[in-house]
Formats: sequence, structure tokens, C-alpha cells
Amino acid sequence: MTAVQEGVRSSLSVPLSLEGEGEVCLNLYSTRPHGLTEMDVDSGQAYSTRASKSVRVGKRLNQLAETEKNLLATLETRATIDLAAGAIMAQNRCSQEAAMKIMQVLLDK
Repeated sequence: MTAVQEGVRSSLSVPLSLEGEGEVCLNLYSTRPHGLTEMDVDSGQAYSTRASKSVRVGKRLNQLAETEKNLLATLETRATIDLAAGAIMAQNRCSQEAAMKIMQVLLDK
């Protein structure tokens, strides 16, 4: 169904400034032709400026949470690698460097 079929007769799209973090627009609609006034445009732009800040903060928080998740996964993986290296070192009476080379050879097979 089109916007006109839904009763939209005029619209205003105001971009939110996300500083390269993506693209978002604030869309305002009216059921009247030329139904958005200059005051509506000004209000839409002012709201867009405030909303941009909130969206950027939310995106940054999401990025930080994702980074934390990745770091925790890396730490878990590192702990597993260290345990495996320790077992190889004990079995082969070798250095950690030699144990890491043995693991790499096993992984390449």
C-alpha cells in the first residue's frame, strides 16, 4: 500500500547527523497537502539534532558492549590455548614456544 493510499498528503524527512556512523532520517507526515509548516520544519530539525546525539550515544554503547564481548571471548580462547600449551609442555618437556609450534603443526593438518 502506498503512503497516499494510507492518507499521507505531505511529508518531511530530516536527516540525523550520525557522523559517519550510518544514515537515519526523521520522517514527519501530514494528512493535508502542504500540511507541514515552517514551524514544523524548524521543530523537526531541532528534534533531529537532539535525537542524533542520543542515537550516537546508543550506537557507541552498543559498540563498547560488542568489544567487551569479543575481548571476553578472546580471553576464554587464550586460556584454552595456554592450558593446551601447558599439557604439551608437560608431555614433551619443551618450552612454551615449542609447544605453540607443535599446536600450529597439529592445526595445519
